[in-house]
Amino acid sequence: MVVCNRRERLDGPIVNNIKSLIIKLSGKKRREAKMFEALKKYAVFSGRARRKEYWLFMLLYFIAMVVAGLFDDLVGVDLSFSFAEPVAFFLFGMTADGWGVFSWIVFLGLLIPEIAVSVRRLHDINFRGWWLLVYLTVIGALVIFIFACIRGTDGENRFGADPLAGVR
Repeated sequence: MVVCNRRERLDGPIVNNIKSLIIKLSGKKRREAKMFEALKKYAVFSGRARRKEYWLFMLLYFIAMVVAGLFDDLVGVDLSFSFAEPVAFFLFGMTADGWGVFSWIVFLGLLIPEIAVSVRRLHDINFRGWWLLVYLTVIGALVIFIFACIRGTDGENRFGADPLAGVR
């Protein structure tokens, strides 16, 4: 049995092709590295994530869902489930009606890194990751959005060192 670490699995040919395409389109390798920083920390729930890491990952997630939706329209396969509507609405504020195979693959593939980067973002403003459960309330998405926009605490907090310590 061959054992590989997470980084080896995530740095496969598909991810490298996507990275090189983004580099060619943007022309900036530094920005590309920041966009994929949350994917490199796939299931890391400890530490802190600055606003830039969080919002670049959300942009990547949005682009991936749009591309997956386009592929779903081309293929024409609809995988609507009765449980999917409330799950997708509470987690991401969107409806899952009419999602196809590719949308579900992207959704499930990026679910863990989305939760992980959100927890690390909450750690940056000195909140526990359990605050993500506020999504289950009526105004939860708005609260999490406001938390994601707040500047992180200066210096070290109970969740680790300041991610902007070398930048400021």
